Amino acid sequence: KTGMSLTKALAEFTAFLWGKDFGSNCFYDTECLIHDKSRWQPTSRSWRWQKCSELAYFQIAPPQEPLSTEATEWAGGSIRSQRVSMEYITEQCEAVFPGVVPKTEEINAFYGGAYPDGSNIFFSDFSDDPWQRASVEKTVKSMEPYSLVTFDGAGHCIDLSGSRASDPPQLTAHRQRVAKWIGTLL
Repeated sequence: KTGMSLTKALAEFTAFLWGKDFGSNCFYDTECLIHDKSRWQPTSRSWRWQKCSELAYFQIAPPQEPLSTEATEWAGGSIRSQRVSMEYITEQCEAVFPGVVPKTEEINAFYGGAYPDGSNIFFSDFSDDPWQRASVEKTVKSMEPYSLVTFDGAGHCIDLSGSRASDPPQLTAHRQRVAKWIGTLL
């Protein structure tokens, strides 16, 4: 919108996309995570435990690189705060779950890493989802198909929301593939 500050535009975009309460919980606030469990998002504790004890996929801020030797301009352009570093997240994990450290190598060995040893799994990734890097990148076995769905706004778990008439055709087709695959299991 003309004349709107970037901060206000980002706030409106965030509220539109994720709801007006997004950011009101404790997600990055270590003291809140330790002392005010009533503000935790319902699935937040189990998800945080999994990140801190198994996955170590912390989604830290990307490094900013100077664009010139004078370092007056920086590349990167991320809206994620530079304070969200590996050190910050690992210290937060230690504060919330004392003594817990990610056992990524053990978890990858147990589950198969890039070649999961499972069955009846449909792997879905979306072009705008940062988690696609933590997934397989192709169909591993015939009963473990992989699908990368690409369109503007193809974000994390978008296929789990209800269908709408405004859904991109790629999303509709993906949901149909998943439904057909589930039908083969029943």
